[in-house]
Amino acid sequence: MRRNAWERWIFCAVSLMLIFCAAVYAPTIYGNSPEEINRYLRWEMADRGTGPI
Repeated sequence: MRRNAWERWIFCAVSLMLIFCAAVYAPTIYGNSPEEINRYLRWEMADRGTGPI
């Protein structure tokens, strides 16, 4: 294969890996509603033993 063909294969492989990583990525705080964020923060603070917010 020519050099351009190898560069295209590498580009496709890297692109597919980035798409896969973006698809399976889960943010730390699930959901966007304020209630879900507050629930997550309460759970984290209780887990660390720092008390309520």
